Amino acid sequence: MHATTYEEIQAYIQDLSVIDTHEHLPSQQLGQTQQPDILAEYISHYFRYDLFSSGLSKELYTKARDLDIPLTTRWDLLQPYWESCRHTGFGRQLDTTAMELYGAAGITRENICELNEQYSKQISNKAYICELFKRMNIETCINDTENYQCDYDSPYAHPACRIDRLVHPRGMQELRNIEQISGIRINSFAQYIDACLIIVKQAIAQGAKSLKLGLSYTRSLSFPLTDYHTAKEASRAYLSGTATEMEPAAQHYILHAILSVANQAGWNIQVHTGLQAGNGNYLSHSDPLLLTNLFLAYPQVMFHLLHIGYPYQGQLAVLVKSFPNVLVDMSWVHVVSPHSSIQFLEELLETVPSNKILGFGGDSKVIDLVAGHVRMAKDNISACLSRLIEAQRIDMDQAKMLSKKLLYDNPKHAFDL
Repeated sequence: MHATTYEEIQAYIQDLSVIDTHEHLPSQQLGQTQQPDILAEYISHYFRYDLFSSGLSKELYTKARDLDIPLTTRWDLLQPYWESCRHTGFGRQLDTTAMELYGAAGITRENICELNEQYSKQISNKAYICELFKRMNIETCINDTENYQCDYDSPYAHPACRIDRLVHPRGMQELRNIEQISGIRINSFAQYIDACLIIVKQAIAQGAKSLKLGLSYTRSLSFPLTDYHTAKEASRAYLSGTATEMEPAAQHYILHAILSVANQAGWNIQVHTGLQAGNGNYLSHSDPLLLTNLFLAYPQVMFHLLHIGYPYQGQLAVLVKSFPNVLVDMSWVHVVSPHSSIQFLEELLETVPSNKILGFGGDSKVIDLVAGHVRMAKDNISACLSRLIEAQRIDMDQAKMLSKKLLYDNPKHAFDL
């Protein structure tokens, strides 16, 4: 029997090495902090937001993660909500993970205890994350540090320096942290800026491959150019200890100061655009169009727009097409909306240069779930490319070339790996 177009391209893609552009793996031990229970661990991440959306209460969620309650009892508490969410992208990620790592068709009451036994054996292995990456053909990943410290060394993770707490510091303890790491005693706004620049330069020197901005969770991505005097006045209350955070005008100036240095050095910056994880937020804060002034002001900074800006992907495609210093990153979206990732990749390939598309980032704090996500990403890319082949817009050789660019060549070049 001849393989279908999809089967042929899927078989090729499954064997490809991958560079994973975006993870949140615990940087201290890079993976050895998982919960000792598969149910508690798997519902600790994105799937819980679907469970809450379906009606699960916080009280029941807490019970479902209580290891003092028998596993099957906890499953029974979750089961109605789990079934309502099983077919979302986050739900499919869990079932796909169980298939990839444990050979199960899906997660059920009948197999949850057996899966937990296998899971427990896996996580007791100190080399677990390394072995999982090898098994899934992930060569390395870009790991979001969650803060501005990038002082770890790992063959399978390169840090991204998250600058949120520099741009929008909260509380005096954060100021003390910035002083300690930069070596500057901060008594003025000018000294604060100097400290921030020392920290980001230090992070890059320590091996960070990118900066990371995730502030669209807490404020708008609009960062207008602000003069120094206005910014200094806006920082005064925080620096004097009479306010718990910087005012927006000061935040604007800080980001522009960091991007000015990044522009001189030609650094990358990853920016969270589109849907925010969680239940309830101001989606308009994360519209990638809000970043346009930054693209224009800092042409030597390479802006990586994470998560295709979903659901603003149409506007994002135009930005990537128009600006040489803007890339699109498909991290997370393969499990947020598998359909949209397939559909939008087809649009991207016919809209923007193919070297500007980064095909996969797991965006996970749970190591197991990276396996399910990369499998779904490869299946989605296979589905997209097979459609293009069958429509006679590309041939099989071109499809194989494009898949390798998306999953390996483009991120390798983008992060200078």
